[in-house]
Amino acid sequence: MNLLDYRLPFQTRGMELIRIYLDRLAIAKSIVDLHEGKLSIETDGDLFKVVITLLK
Repeated sequence: MNLLDYRLPFQTRGMELIRIYLDRLAIAKSIVDLHEGKLSIETDGDLFKVVITLLK
């Protein structure tokens, strides 16, 4: 899931933008937990990558 693919409200910036992304990550984490998976965040310079691992 690419969080940037979703449209944000017009003129959203700063802390409000961070709150929106954190809310989306919390929802994703809840879904992954329900499927007994793992969600981790990796950094690559100033880029954050969310890695989701689900068992078959």
